[in-house]
Amino acid sequence: MIDTASLKVVKSIPVHGRLHNVYVTPDNQFVVTGSIRTKTLTVIDLKSESIAWELKLDEGVRPMTFETNPDGSTKRIFIQLSKLNGFSVVDFATRKETQRVVLPDRPTGFGVAERRGDSPSHGIGVAPDGKTLWVTSITANAVFAYSLPELKLLGHVSLPDLKLAGRAPIGAVPNWVTFTPGSKRLYISNAGARSVSVIDTKAMKSVATVPVGEVPKRINTLVMRLGSYRRPACPAGEGLQAACTSILRGWACSALGMRRASTPSLRDALIFSVSSSRLRVNARR
Repeated sequence: MIDTASLKVVKSIPVHGRLHNVYVTPDNQFVVTGSIRTKTLTVIDLKSESIAWELKLDEGVRPMTFETNPDGSTKRIFIQLSKLNGFSVVDFATRKETQRVVLPDRPTGFGVAERRGDSPSHGIGVAPDGKTLWVTSITANAVFAYSLPELKLLGHVSLPDLKLAGRAPIGAVPNWVTFTPGSKRLYISNAGARSVSVIDTKAMKSVATVPVGEVPKRINTLVMRLGSYRRPACPAGEGLQAACTSILRGWACSALGMRRASTPSLRDALIFSVSSSRLRVNARR
């Protein structure tokens, strides 16, 4: 645990196994993390700064997302597991796995050449309006949508593939996902295609493919009010730190395709995709 003001480590909480990802529940009450090696889900109480409970699963714990109750508390955790083309459903109150959902068999044909058999599904998110769950599949080279709370399959959107002479098509290797605040757009990082796919969630179709750097993976949305600031100097190639600094001042580098809001009170969504070579940022209202 790091104090963001002093930038110092103030506490370490021992858990069982090396961790893959760390999440905070929507109500800011718990930290949830998982281990691939020990196949353990760990829930940490932020008030006591200690482990609240753990759940042992049969495969490694990978990306996850949360469904909330009407009061904002956590209702269910949807967890992707190693070797599962689908997800596990964990009831937060009972601390038990209640369901295991396997994605449809079609489309298929991807994942083997991409060497992702150990993690066929590696990107999952609940839309901000709480009405749908979106799950990426490397095996299908697609993203699947389910209704909430029923978990009824609504359909899927195929993602771009790479066609090379003399070879079968190679999948985009879709990974993490993020949404615009109004749930109208879904963004998917395509680790094998150096791109981010933009999905219209209502029409259930891909509307754009944004080129980014090598192997984009973790992706997120920053929502903020952009005030009336003078544009700071932002020369091309000044790097991640300067780009983020410019964004937080109310602007972003024009070289990264950003623009300033014309209305100071307007809330814009900044979509960040971090790859191994550079930061890519896009703006959506």
